[in-house]
Amino acid sequence: MHKTDQNNAGFGILEVLIALAIGLIVIASLGTVFLSQSKAYGVQDQVVEMVQTGRAAMDIMGREIMMAGYNPSKTPGFVGIPYNSDPSIIDIYADLDGDGSTTGTNEHITYVLNPSTLRITRNTNTGGGPQPFAENITDFSVGYYKGYKDGTVDPEDYRAAATQEIRQIRIALTVRTRRADRDFAPDNGYRTHTLTSCFIPRNLNL
Repeated sequence: MHKTDQNNAGFGILEVLIALAIGLIVIASLGTVFLSQSKAYGVQDQVVEMVQTGRAAMDIMGREIMMAGYNPSKTPGFVGIPYNSDPSIIDIYADLDGDGSTTGTNEHITYVLNPSTLRITRNTNTGGGPQPFAENITDFSVGYYKGYKDGTVDPEDYRAAATQEIRQIRIALTVRTRRADRDFAPDNGYRTHTLTSCFIPRNLNL
């Protein structure tokens, strides 16, 4: 006769339930960590995109502003950047082909902020109409400076009223993320980034 092996009875129902509970806790913890990390990466990606959008827009506008007033033919009365009382608009003129007019491509550029669409458009005024330039822009402000003090622009002379006195342009723009974050309380869940740059076009009002 053989003795019955009492150790082969297997797991009891209580042991199985405990093991399942522990497994569920581990899986839930891993899921929470994964979701947290995924959200963090998503937020970081949006922030990087937001900053890059602002920098790219500022860089392109800055390059074109620096060319304002280019007038190789010495056309009398040429105005590189006329004063505009609307701070969300800037006109840039440059006679790039030297023919005495600003009707050529990229010789008259207009940047305008549409607050309802949060978009800056760029219009080269050659028949194509305004084109989207930068998205998710909540603020776009153009400042005009005039006069100099000891070779530098006088900050007291902000928003020059006379076009012929403009010597420096100040651009400020605020970009926001594409999507709102419900866990981020300020600004209705949108993160924002503001850039400000000043430009002194070398050919302006020479």
